[in-house]
Amino acid sequence: YLLQKKYPHAEIAFSCPRLRPIINNDKINPMDVHEAQLLQVVCAYRLFMPFASITISSRECARVRDNLVQIAHNVVVGENTVMAAQCGIAGTTKVGAHCMFGGQVGIAGHLRIEDKTMLAAQSGVTNDIPEGSVFMGAPAFDVSKYRKCYVLFRKLPELYGQLRDLEKEIQTLKSKQ
Repeated sequence: YLLQKKYPHAEIAFSCPRLRPIINNDKINPMDVHEAQLLQVVCAYRLFMPFASITISSRECARVRDNLVQIAHNVVVGENTVMAAQCGIAGTTKVGAHCMFGGQVGIAGHLRIEDKTMLAAQSGVTNDIPEGSVFMGAPAFDVSKYRKCYVLFRKLPELYGQLRDLEKEIQTLKSKQ
């Protein structure tokens, strides 16, 4: 934190590699760091250096990599907010308290997600969201409107066929005049 205060424009990053035993080389046998311990280190880094970037090795197993969330610089997340795996929040976004985000939610930067908001999985948020809202979709919008649109979307092929039939009927009527 003191480094970041003294050099605010410097980019500070941590990498969290785990050394693992090497097959057929008994000279190198590092102490095994378990996944829970690795994630504890990541959390400690975040608390110690809130604006630093943290890198997890691509060699980590999928259950470690895929269950983390990406929170960018200057993001504020309120208390008791729950995010499922693979959520991403872009910079300078404020997330209120008591919110719930499904997996793979993406939130653009410089937004306000107010208290008690629920975002369904794979929602793409591009605008501010008012308190107590339930949003879904990409782009995300109110769940009641989303459901109505989804029902209409499923009827589009049938509606398109009806429209073509009406256009043919109009053409037939015009040609008889």
